[in-house]
Amino acid sequence: MQPLSQPIQQLLFRMRGYESREEPSEDSEIIVEEHRTANPAAALYENLRYLVDYQEEHAVRRSAIERILRRSILIERKTLDARVLLSELVEGGYLPRSGATRGVARKITEAIDKAARIEPHLSGSASLRRAVISFVASEVETVLAPREHLLDDAVVQAFYQTVQPRIQGHEFEKDHLDVQVRCACRRALLGSDDASLSYALWLLYVPQWKEEAANFDAIAGKIPAIISTIRMNVGSTVQWQIVQKLK
Repeated sequence: MQPLSQPIQQLLFRMRGYESREEPSEDSEIIVEEHRTANPAAALYENLRYLVDYQEEHAVRRSAIERILRRSILIERKTLDARVLLSELVEGGYLPRSGATRGVARKITEAIDKAARIEPHLSGSASLRRAVISFVASEVETVLAPREHLLDDAVVQAFYQTVQPRIQGHEFEKDHLDVQVRCACRRALLGSDDASLSYALWLLYVPQWKEEAANFDAIAGKIPAIISTIRMNVGSTVQWQIVQKLK
């Protein structure tokens, strides 16, 4: 039997590492009260709303999270409490009550706080604010389904490391082609939409975003350009040409 390739070995290592994690007992406490009479009506409304525009489960929930964040931050102009967000998701049928734990609320609060810290660097741009809110929504979704997203990332990384050396495109700049290969891997394997792909690129360009005490001062002046680059890469047709080669 041939030895496993390095990308596959790394994938298995990451999977084993995740399985060995344990959540602190205090973080597993459920913090959302059960509202038996409210849940069915709210769930029916939300399900009907998205029936025509069907998406995968996580994409639908991510869209709901972004809608709630936009309403709170852009319309009501207030910082959204993580417990309120979790309560709305539970009542809307997007999240089982067992998923609304103290630990999840803490991580969501950290994500929302990062958006607040980065806002002064957005020059008052509504477009940039919407982009950051979208990134926060994607991060919240990863908090709600950490195992799925961690394994998705691990599989995509292994796939990327396998195919990247085989993709040639001399007419493109090396960095642009590399990003397009990453995009193609996510499109091909996960069926990633523009929002989730944008978040993946945001983490690529701003790795400190995942740090609890992230300091954005060093990149403050670059944020508009970074978001512009992300939009350009997500909208590029090169990734779709690569997707066809990966099938």
